[in-house]
Amino acid sequence: MQRVVSARVDGAGCPLARQASAIRSGIRPGTRKDELKNPEYRDMKLVKTAYGNDDPQASFQQTQGLLQEHPRLAGIISPTTVGIKAAAQYLSGSKYQGKVALTGLGTPNDMREYVTDGTVEAFERWDPARLGALAAHTAVALKSGRITGRVGETFKAGGMGAFTLGKDGVINLGKPTVFDRKNIDDFDF
Repeated sequence: MQRVVSARVDGAGCPLARQASAIRSGIRPGTRKDELKNPEYRDMKLVKTAYGNDDPQASFQQTQGLLQEHPRLAGIISPTTVGIKAAAQYLSGSKYQGKVALTGLGTPNDMREYVTDGTVEAFERWDPARLGALAAHTAVALKSGRITGRVGETFKAGGMGAFTLGKDGVINLGKPTVFDRKNIDDFDF
């Protein structure tokens, strides 16, 4: 998510996370801090991690509070669909619209309005059609005996390419799809 916002952000940023203990939200504060050590993000400074608890009103209020506390905030990264939509709702009606870069994980149907009006330049999400296709190819590979579920096994998933089974049977689809003005209308979910 940093790569989406780093093109616009040259200053302080802040993640708006689901909750402090949410390891599945994709934005554990320690992990994000480690990623910010990458030279690509050297101009980005993490100023605070806020928690919206996957509640639209709390996320809206956290966004409002972040900008009151840090009026020169350059960007917000929200790893939840609830958080990014609530932050976009706040930004779209504020003096910060178009001035604070907002990105994170969202759905095209929730975020279309905010991409169209310029509140959000781009955001990410794994495409459910690709996730489903990979799941189907995996099931066929297992059923046919091409893979057994052992760590390190590789199989071809049609035109999607080759995939390798990881620990606990996890298969990494890869980077999420980036949605922006150019492609957001091609998706309906």
